[in-house]
Amino acid sequence: MALFDGPARAVEQQAHRTVRQASPWVQRLARLGYAAKGVVYVIIGVLAARAAFNGRQVEGSEGALVTILRQPFGRVLLGIVALGLAGFVLWRLVQAAMNPEHRGDGAKGLVTRIGLLISALTYTALTIEAVRMVRGSGGGQGNGAQHWTARLMEQPFGRILVGLIGAGIAAYGLYEIYQAFRSHLDRRLDLARSAVATRRRVVALGR
Repeated sequence: MALFDGPARAVEQQAHRTVRQASPWVQRLARLGYAAKGVVYVIIGVLAARAAFNGRQVEGSEGALVTILRQPFGRVLLGIVALGLAGFVLWRLVQAAMNPEHRGDGAKGLVTRIGLLISALTYTALTIEAVRMVRGSGGGQGNGAQHWTARLMEQPFGRILVGLIGAGIAAYGLYEIYQAFRSHLDRRLDLARSAVATRRRVVALGR
């Protein structure tokens, strides 16, 4: 193994230098990505609330993208959202590969980074769907999650794969709930110059 230690270390160092050089753009894309993700989930929440009161079928992320597309200048808005989602995917890949937040290299850190990679793949699919809608070839044509789930289930061992993916998503959701109560959010937020009451409110809202 020692024969490969030198080249592997050189590749890793070069990767870290590349990330540092590109970090301003990566940070901007990541911020835009979090904003785009927030917009999508706010719209999903509004659609879910409407469905609950009107007795309609609940629409997911694809329905949120269609809602954006139907607004004035919808293609422009959806293009910005698609760019933001692409930035979020890039940031997730950086988190998974480079571990910039030092989440650890042990078993817990490895599981976290695998979860980040799964998140990147999930939002890659959503980004592709947003781009398809901007180009006029997606949305309402069976190209969303249901379509690809059905396609996958038609393959050998497809049902098992879909079940494993579903279990992984459910496990990640449970982990997020666990993090809401156990994570030290005050250590991850720059609140040193804020009043104590403000810090408590921000952390409570974050949870």
